[in-house]
Amino acid sequence: MRIVIDTNIFCEDYYLRGSNFRVLLDGLNSLPGTLLIPEVVVDEVVNRYREDLLEVTSKEREVRNSLSRMLSNPGSTPPLNVDVVAQVNAYREYLVAVIEKHGKVLPYPQTPHKKIVERDLARKKPFKRDGSGYRDLLIWETIKSQMLWGTERVIFLTNNPKDFGEGPLVDAELQPEILNPAHLQLIRSLREFNESFVTPRLRMIEGAKAEAFAGSSSDVDLAAWLRSNLIDILYFEESLGLLVAGFPDRAGSVRPSELVAFHDLKVVSARQLESEETLVRISVDVELEFSVDVDWDDFVNHPEIRDWAGEDSEPFSSSSSHHVTRLRVVLDLVISSSTHSVDSHDLVSLESEYGDVEFT
Repeated sequence: MRIVIDTNIFCEDYYLRGSNFRVLLDGLNSLPGTLLIPEVVVDEVVNRYREDLLEVTSKEREVRNSLSRMLSNPGSTPPLNVDVVAQVNAYREYLVAVIEKHGKVLPYPQTPHKKIVERDLARKKPFKRDGSGYRDLLIWETIKSQMLWGTERVIFLTNNPKDFGEGPLVDAELQPEILNPAHLQLIRSLREFNESFVTPRLRMIEGAKAEAFAGSSSDVDLAAWLRSNLIDILYFEESLGLLVAGFPDRAGSVRPSELVAFHDLKVVSARQLESEETLVRISVDVELEFSVDVDWDDFVNHPEIRDWAGEDSEPFSSSSSHHVTRLRVVLDLVISSSTHSVDSHDLVSLESEYGDVEFT
């Protein structure tokens, strides 16, 4: 099996530390599978990493400037002093090293410029009417080169349905360009790939041994880990507005502030990875205190906000309140066999009285 990964998948977890990437990389030998990453994807990922890092460091400077105006001792907030160039160079080395450990970087295709321009002018996928799509075409040309020889299945992991298709086959407009479209499978997420190909090959841990992960007798204290980490895991989750208050997308600001209690911590499944680490899926009901902030524009434009805040005829600049809400949280955890601690995690789903959200 040859596995090609698009830029958008890497950008969800730059250092491949989450449980989804851990399971994928750990399971390649058992598939067997090989990573084949287009060089254009490497360049795109590194550039996105640079842009995101610059954005974060810029926000850090804004926060420090604000704190210096508000604190009695402005010098008490030391700068991050991030060397962006050094971090970007180190990241490229790291990413290429991981890819080459599990496969290889595929060089840029040698497609003639005339063919590219003809395709662009014809507005043929993945080009769009505004002429964008050049890098997507290079990715597609690289994938096509993998379909010219051998009988192995090629898996393309991408969350770009507009250009490449919804899956499991690539877009109908692209299929005639390859001889055997059924041998090319498009998958939208790492979790979908893992649950289709990797997880079924892992040895199940059942009975008391599996249940022990959630108990006080376990080597890893999941309750303590949740108390220390759950607020940070959920803090920037965009779906909290919907789940906590029924707010529409991007309306209001909802942030967890305190873990009040949790109940019914369960191990849904436990599986042994090739590395002898353990993949554990847990579910837990948590009571969390949230801060809910809305402004006048939110209030005027969204009936859901008015239902939440109550009708108010007097304009206001902002309104803040605190509420305790119960959520059911499902997480995938990778537990180290040597340190008996949680090495990585990924959210699987969140559920509340307002609805549920599945993460891919």
